[in-house]
Amino acid sequence: MVSLNNITDALESFGDGHPMVQRYTIGMPSELDATKNTSYPLMHVVYEGATYSTGIKTYSFSVVFIGRVSELNATSEAIRLVSDLEQIAEDLVADITTGHVYFQIDESYETSNASVRPLFDSERNIASGCVLSLAIDVPFAHNACIAPV
Repeated sequence: MVSLNNITDALESFGDGHPMVQRYTIGMPSELDATKNTSYPLMHVVYEGATYSTGIKTYSFSVVFIGRVSELNATSEAIRLVSDLEQIAEDLVADITTGHVYFQIDESYETSNASVRPLFDSERNIASGCVLSLAIDVPFAHNACIAPV
């Protein structure tokens, strides 16, 4: 059975192994502070919880991809950066569903929902990126006979 630890380990491996990602973190949204980080692009994972249906457990995540822009040409740089970071998000979705580089093929992972929205720091104009809302489905047997209780 696939656990939250299996998925977060695979997400960390993706973040550490992707050639465009310079830093991986996981935690609460409040722990993401673009002004304290020096390595960009940054991938920050937030676990949102899980839902259950017949035979399926769905883990929900927000995955933030963020980079820095210079104050010169900030708007055009921000759009280019969002485009680049959306590509990383798409690489992650592709690996989960078909690539199986970090999400191993011997486990059953599916994405039931994935969407991306742009992220702009409008106050300081120093960071931009995107947030990937990601739902990962794994098989789940509602079987009390195999419970460790």
